[in-house]
Amino acid sequence: MIITKGTIFTDDESDYEVIEQIGKGGFGAVWLAKNKKNDIKYAIKTLLSDFRDDDEFRALTNEIKMAAQVSSPNVIKYVYTHDGNKFPELPPYIIMEYAENGSLSELLKARKQSKQSFSNDELTKLFLQLVNGMAAINSKLVHRDIKPDNILIQGDLLKITDFGLCKLACEQTRTMSFKGGGTYPYMSPEAWDYTKNTKQMDIYSMGIVFYELATLLYPYDITNDKDYYGVYQKAHMYDVPKAINSFNKNITPALSSIIMKMLEKRTDKRFKEWSEILTALSNLNMPSNSDNGIVDNMLNIQLARDSEIKAEESKRLKRVNEIDAFCKKVSYQYQNDIIAPLVALIDNFNMKSQSGKISLSHSTHDITTSIRLPSGKTIKIHIQPILKEDFVRQRRVNDLGAIVRDDYYNNSPYGNRIISRVEIPHYKNDRILAWGGLYASSGQGYNLLLLEQKDELYGKWLFIINTNSGLFRKPRIPEPFAFQLDELEKEVPLMNVTHIYNSEPMDFDEKILFSFIMNNL
Repeated sequence: MIITKGTIFTDDESDYEVIEQIGKGGFGAVWLAKNKKNDIKYAIKTLLSDFRDDDEFRALTNEIKMAAQVSSPNVIKYVYTHDGNKFPELPPYIIMEYAENGSLSELLKARKQSKQSFSNDELTKLFLQLVNGMAAINSKLVHRDIKPDNILIQGDLLKITDFGLCKLACEQTRTMSFKGGGTYPYMSPEAWDYTKNTKQMDIYSMGIVFYELATLLYPYDITNDKDYYGVYQKAHMYDVPKAINSFNKNITPALSSIIMKMLEKRTDKRFKEWSEILTALSNLNMPSNSDNGIVDNMLNIQLARDSEIKAEESKRLKRVNEIDAFCKKVSYQYQNDIIAPLVALIDNFNMKSQSGKISLSHSTHDITTSIRLPSGKTIKIHIQPILKEDFVRQRRVNDLGAIVRDDYYNNSPYGNRIISRVEIPHYKNDRILAWGGLYASSGQGYNLLLLEQKDELYGKWLFIINTNSGLFRKPRIPEPFAFQLDELEKEVPLMNVTHIYNSEPMDFDEKILFSFIMNNL
């Protein structure tokens, strides 16, 4: 159906005549209409008709009916919902009260343009309204899409609206329904994994709204808009909001403290209930005491210390996740490039062999695979990801910053400093992402290097075939042999020079791997 000026909607008791379209979004459009009985204006949201036979649409309309049970002066009232069945000539629609003074987003934009900050009293009044509205909503639902665009203004009242993504207020409910979990700039850290939704997600999102009201700025520096998803995920997961009083000197430390607690990334440190925030805001209006200046100074000190602690914790957590992602990528390449063809070979052998089988097992603690051959011999494949934390080295340097040997320094006129630096191993000019080897119980073996490839997501495997060069009186036997992990840091740089060992690099080929197993069979 094409909706135009004059189109009539109904709520069974009254007719509503469309005046004009006032909004459009992913679920449909919003129309301004008037009740023909009393001329009171309402907003009508029409939903896309292609939802009509969709399970997601049915769940959505059920939850909108639940949202209609929410009663608060600070929540838009839902008057009527139509699922598309009773009046088949009309699309699914929702009739709701109309807020004539625009949205909080528009108010924020106007304040930014005029550079007119909100006072503490103004902020407290706005915050109290939003907390009351959210307490009512979260008694029934988790909203999941809190943002200034979804907070409307009717007279002097703020009214929270748009339950398009709402879910029942239960920690176990999933967030993947309705093809989204919120608006990226306002999504809580835990919302990005789409595992559960709680009222604490809404508290975090509203904390960002509070921060914007207090500072007229977004709490995180967003400089790269090319990866819209990734840049906001990183901000919410790891970045620390800048101190509020660095943008608005008039904000009291107590009010800043409330906002920053709403923005805690860890849910165990964030407010758990709106009643806690309401109590904290109410305490701001307590009669002033002569020691308020001292208390404010103490709060400022605590806020600064908390910010430093959060920054360190965020840095640590970010690195933990980086390490986890890196190790998973190495493990994936190991499983895909080395283990998958090996498993296929072993399965084929075992299917045809009548006298003995090859068994294969994987370690659950690291990247290690053990192979037991029918003869009882074993082969271990062990790979170690190269992490910078494992390669921090102490080096002696002179006044110019150049590394000097200890024996040289003893006879040098230059100064002496010991520095710590990260020395990631390289093979030729390529960074080594991981290394290890094949170690047979016979003593034979090959080394494996995973080299970084510029502009490529995954690395390149190299076999290193080691033999004796004849320069060493006590050669290693048998040949070829694999250096142990604790030897590789010393031996890899010597693989390209005259040395007691010869190390021949070969591009990874599964046939070499198969031949090694066959030779040890």
